[in-house]
Amino acid sequence: MKINIVTSELKKANRNLNISLLTFGLFMLLFFISFWFPNSDLMKSVYLISLFTSCGLILISILFLIFRQTKKRSIELDANQLAELIINTQMSAEKISKKSEIEYLGNEIKTNMVTEIFEVSNSTAFELLHSGIELKITTRSKKNNGMNMSPKELINDLMSTLWASS
Repeated sequence: MKINIVTSELKKANRNLNISLLTFGLFMLLFFISFWFPNSDLMKSVYLISLFTSCGLILISILFLIFRQTKKRSIELDANQLAELIINTQMSAEKISKKSEIEYLGNEIKTNMVTEIFEVSNSTAFELLHSGIELKITTRSKKNNGMNMSPKELINDLMSTLWASS
């Protein structure tokens, strides 16, 4: 069974990509705000600065995305090598029906052959939870740094927070 693991290099790559994407969003916001004041010289310079910075950040984000892809790792384990799955969630393991109910980071796999503990993403933890493999499943609630999430998870988290606050 192929299992995707989360390494510290992948967390750093996610953090760098998320920072560049959020900075891009900030400069695009400045770009659109500058349209409301077309006659102001200050807003014309804000328009030009935000336009060039946004274009540069697009290129940087593409480079970070390529770099992030090179940092993805996976391991090959048999089903009988897996001993325990620790899931980072607020609810019990039996009630989990969607991948989004599991936190992106903080999920771990312990094996009985190798004494290592591997950190896995929420999608891998969800697949293992519903795979039918005989595992000892433990749940815990651990707060994570949101900047270490994948960009997709971060955007989903931000959008659900904005949706809930409106």
